[in-house]
Amino acid sequence: MKENACGQSITRRKFIKKSFGTAIACGLAPSIIFKAKPASGLSLSDMEEPSPEIDGNATWKDVSQLSKKDLEAFNMDLTPWEKTPRHSKYTYVTAKLEPPYTAAEIAYMLTVGQYFPWWTHEGPMGGMMINNRGGLNYYTGQREVWSALSPDTLEDYLYHWPENKIYMWILDRYYTPALYRYTKFLQNVYRCGKTHEKYSDKWHFYSNVQKIITEGEARYSDQYFERDFTYGDTAMIPWYYTWKFLGADVLYINDTVRFPKTRNEITIRNCDGQAIKKDTGSLTIMGEDYPAYTGNGGVHCYVLEATANSDFFAPGHSRLILWVDMYSHRELRRERYDLNNNLMAITESKNRLELKDKGKWGYSILIYLAWDLKNDHMSVNHSDFHRFPRTFEIDPKKPEAYFRPNPVFLESEMFPVPLSAMVFSDPEAFYLRPKLMPEKFPKDRKINLPEKTLKLVHAQNKEKKLIFI
Repeated sequence: MKENACGQSITRRKFIKKSFGTAIACGLAPSIIFKAKPASGLSLSDMEEPSPEIDGNATWKDVSQLSKKDLEAFNMDLTPWEKTPRHSKYTYVTAKLEPPYTAAEIAYMLTVGQYFPWWTHEGPMGGMMINNRGGLNYYTGQREVWSALSPDTLEDYLYHWPENKIYMWILDRYYTPALYRYTKFLQNVYRCGKTHEKYSDKWHFYSNVQKIITEGEARYSDQYFERDFTYGDTAMIPWYYTWKFLGADVLYINDTVRFPKTRNEITIRNCDGQAIKKDTGSLTIMGEDYPAYTGNGGVHCYVLEATANSDFFAPGHSRLILWVDMYSHRELRRERYDLNNNLMAITESKNRLELKDKGKWGYSILIYLAWDLKNDHMSVNHSDFHRFPRTFEIDPKKPEAYFRPNPVFLESEMFPVPLSAMVFSDPEAFYLRPKLMPEKFPKDRKINLPEKTLKLVHAQNKEKKLIFI
């Protein structure tokens, strides 16, 4: 399939033509075609089939419906925060982490390796972005991560690591599209605190001009580079929020990262780097090795609400709602609400266990999808596999020295691991928009969407493929 220099598929025109035809059939075409406004009347209840039920009961329960057995996994301690025992140095962290966990303590565990593993590693990366007209761009490359901490030393990060000190270096090296070939992107990641909002420093090396650009600091609420998610979506800093339990839920295979009917197969590299073709319907939320599935393949989740604390940072959102699995404490779904409390973005993931000897800390994201509802854009990142680096490390005192500007970069130096096998250039194969699940926690989730978005979601779920107008 031919592509242009930006990695955009030339099948976009065909996709738009087919999508537009389906839109007309579904009553979604622009009003100018009909000389009148399309019929309205859709509600959230028309958007999608309700989630599966367990023994005839809804999968979700708010805190008032939790049984004594359910509460064994929760610590509903309502002790005022000012009376909660806290660490002597970092007073925004509780003194210890012991089950049953409070909502805040579960959030502390989300600091570790949610977006990519927190152990030192390298591996292929790839991603795609699709806009509200079906235009698809993609990239492939390699990511290397050097971590000063280990995932199983969470307490070291929470209680001993100084604020304003780097604990991780992340280097992205791009191979496609041709426009960005051999471009490098380096970040130094800092421990954030009450007096230190800076998340990272950023550098870009552009091979076509042989120039290093210092891009300054990234903040927690900044938009990620050309993506539909923020740095905060990929790196939880729990003391930026106040936390509470909304209840519990069970997520099933089709509740996160859904494939269209136009894509039945996906190629994924295993932990040895070997590419294997798999049926898209077989990709479970937590992978094949997850020991805590329900009898019908569900994943038990805490559902948490996080209200942004303006004493710590200047948020562009009011709150978050998170689904976190109860066994390994992986964030499986996140909803971000704007300052007017309208749903503005959804992120979701499918995961797998890569390092079995690390237990719950050995999980990593396989597919990460973000949906910007306001603009109807979606971004997806793929992480095929991770291994310990075979390349040289960064000098933390001179990070810019890593770029070593020179006329030629050998591909053998740039890409010692295979490129991602999951990236594709056909917009018809792109993932479906995330579920809205309006029936869950209706008192706490006020979802007010434009009629156009409601119709697009309705048409998508009816046709089992992406629809744009």
